[in-house]
Amino acid sequence: GTGDTFVFAGGVAELISGGFTVPSQNGDKIDLNTTQDNVQSLALIAVAPANGLVTDQSYFLARGDLSGGTFTVDTVGGGSTLIVYDGDPTAVGVSQTAFVLSGVLPGTLTTNYSSIYL
Repeated sequence: GTGDTFVFAGGVAELISGGFTVPSQNGDKIDLNTTQDNVQSLALIAVAPANGLVTDQSYFLARGDLSGGTFTVDTVGGGSTLIVYDGDPTAVGVSQTAFVLSGVLPGTLTTNYSSIYL
């Protein structure tokens, strides 16, 4: 919820800060794919977990702002989207991985399985 923070290792966040402007599934799109044969796509968690931890083979979106290496959730006034996903392609473990889509709000994004687009 609002006020929660995500701190990036080494104080550096992966940031997409421009060019994500062409709408539709055929426009600018992010695909979170897995290499597992039995898992076709990551599952969207509709509401970010209270503990802030992504579950195995899933992802969630959070609205907020990035400052330095810290993303602070602000569900009302935040200007960017944090995309948190399981970066471990196996079903054995979870690797909490994330990046920020700057200047794009979660409410303007469409999610379709592992695809995220305007």
